[in-house]
Amino acid sequence: MCCGVEDTADLLLMLGFALLFLFVLNVLLTHFTQPHISLELSKRATGVVTDMVAACTALHDFDGSPWHLFDVAGVLSTSLPHLYREFHFDTTIDRIVARKTRQRSGTSVRGVFERELLTMSDGGTIGLDWSLATTTESERKQALVLILHGLCGESLSRYVVHTVESANASGYDTVTLVARGCGGVRLTTSYGFHAAHTGDIEECLVHLQSLFPTRPIYAVGFSLGAGQLALYLGKAGQKSRVSAAVCISPSWDFRLKEPTFPVWSRFKLSADAKKFAASNMAELEQNSKFDPEAVLGARTLIEFDATAVVPVFGFRDVREYHTQSSACRLANNIFVPTLAISALDDPICSALGCPSDQDPAQADMGPGLVVAKTRTGGHVAFSEGLLPTTKTWMERIIVGWFDAYRAVNA
Repeated sequence: MCCGVEDTADLLLMLGFALLFLFVLNVLLTHFTQPHISLELSKRATGVVTDMVAACTALHDFDGSPWHLFDVAGVLSTSLPHLYREFHFDTTIDRIVARKTRQRSGTSVRGVFERELLTMSDGGTIGLDWSLATTTESERKQALVLILHGLCGESLSRYVVHTVESANASGYDTVTLVARGCGGVRLTTSYGFHAAHTGDIEECLVHLQSLFPTRPIYAVGFSLGAGQLALYLGKAGQKSRVSAAVCISPSWDFRLKEPTFPVWSRFKLSADAKKFAASNMAELEQNSKFDPEAVLGARTLIEFDATAVVPVFGFRDVREYHTQSSACRLANNIFVPTLAISALDDPICSALGCPSDQDPAQADMGPGLVVAKTRTGGHVAFSEGLLPTTKTWMERIIVGWFDAYRAVNA
């Protein structure tokens, strides 16, 4: 009797190991046999865009980390690369500073950037954090890369710093637009910024073109900044002041959310938004439409939008604000060669809203737009290799896309 029980237990244990083996085997086979990335070009794609896709090698060799496949709802794929970079941040800063050969005059930001403050037409202030790679006048004829950070980010956001390091190493000067009230830029109006506002981007570009009238400007945006960049490109159409663009993890349609978004909204995004409000409270509470108690009491990002954005900027409700912020409505007017990258496991900015000429339910694509969807990558992460490192596919693809534009238009 006892022997029979032991035999049954051994059999169940062997069966469990067999099922685990088959599961791991299936995961690895899926990883190594299924494509990591799918590309879609507009039916109206220009020859320049088609040639850029062919020339950009990084666009065809993304190899997402295998451990992404053991992930649940993009938690690991989003969190681990960011945590690893956080741990190694000081080393990265030291490496960049050691390479510096020349700086603009201005206020230093951690030795990496020289800050210029630019006043907007409404009295607001943005920061322009410069990091220069060029040393001669002839080199400065090469393109300048404008970087747009995400929600409550800044030039010292880890993804920005690594993009700057990679771009500088490839010979590109960079300038990061630090939004009103972010990263130590003092708020000089009784309101901040919001996802549907692209006026500061336009005024920044006008200023950059006044400094360098003949210099091409490339732009890359992350998360909220990616959505704002796509929105700007759609509004500007063929009159865009940007020559080539990359949008990393944009929210094409703010009305579409992943099932896990409420968790991120409650514990991460709303906390960051409220931190922004608290740090700029002296200025914000001068606005009669701003209710400090309601804003700081917001439990989710949607509640924050309803209390801090909708009444202050005159939107009818959150839905109207989210509709106006969604770049999908203008995606068919993007003419600039633009690479937009979304991960299918992004828990914050859903890939469900990506424009597509193949899906009649989705927004149409402009002739300059290329949509890349990766199987894994999380939100502004895109780790490669068996373990997280300070290097990701994001830096390779950003520089690769801009290099492809330069090569095709040489």
